[in-house]
Amino acid sequence: MQIWMATLLTALIPSLVTVVSSYIINRKNNELKSELNNQEARFKNELEKQKKIAEIYYEERAKVLQEVYILFVNRQNNVVALLKFLGQFAERGNWPNRQVFHDTYAELIKDEVRLVKVLLYASLYLKDDDFKIIKDFHHTWNDPVGHIVDLYVLYEKIPNKDSDLYLLSDEFDNFSKEATKHNIRALFTKYSKESKNFEQIKNILRNAIASEEM
Repeated sequence: MQIWMATLLTALIPSLVTVVSSYIINRKNNELKSELNNQEARFKNELEKQKKIAEIYYEERAKVLQEVYILFVNRQNNVVALLKFLGQFAERGNWPNRQVFHDTYAELIKDEVRLVKVLLYASLYLKDDDFKIIKDFHHTWNDPVGHIVDLYVLYEKIPNKDSDLYLLSDEFDNFSKEATKHNIRALFTKYSKESKNFEQIKNILRNAIASEEM
């Protein structure tokens, strides 16, 4: 009997050890698999978050830099148009519809305030060297804007602008003298040429929008 029991135990013990070992191994494997699945899920979730953050960043960057581009283009066009208008008006040019230039001036002033804010925001998305070039470009066009503002204040004071009587007013003489002092004709010529030198700024903004860097 003892021999039979010993033989039975001898036969069962390896099987029992195998079963227990298999159970432990399977449990460890399942735990490991579960942990790997959890890590994979966390990784995918984090990846999706990063992807959404990147998409928001790229979209916002494109929006800001495109606005900088539009404001610069509008600024150049408005400055050149207003310099031409003020210069010719000072030389007694005939402008049957001055409202378009009143609207242009209002747009210029509004955009000047907006451009300063947008440029500060754009600095977050541009390399330091590129932003310096854009700041210098912006500064270059501050000069004619200042002249336009000074002259427009005097222009607005001229009475009887709807008839030739304005030519007889002291306000017109004052305006005309200031226009001559500012040399509006030379400014118009200079900034008409400067408006063609926008390629570098355009390339900086375009490359920044296309960049995958954050």
